[in-house]
Amino acid sequence: MKSKHTKGIWKPLHVSGVCMGVGSEVATGYSQVIANSILPDNDEQYKEEKEEIEANMQLIAAAPELLEALKNIVKSATSDWNSKDAASMPDYIEQGAKAIKKATE
Repeated sequence: MKSKHTKGIWKPLHVSGVCMGVGSEVATGYSQVIANSILPDNDEQYKEEKEEIEANMQLIAAAPELLEALKNIVKSATSDWNSKDAASMPDYIEQGAKAIKKATE
């Protein structure tokens, strides 16, 4: 199945002083913004939420690599179980397949 998401390496970006996002470099020095988060208005709220916002952006930036790894793990595991009793397949394999479906459909 061909991926529909933006190609390239996704990286956390500081888009401006009030916005943090995830982007993919489309040309040297130019990034396509994939997702962004508006930073809090006041310094106190920014200090409280900055770490969480940065962690969210890092997780989003890793999404394409995580998806590809999960696809490979599920494919490998299901091919191992095809010759065995499918009912004995661990729940986490089905959970992985559902996560792939959620990300790609």
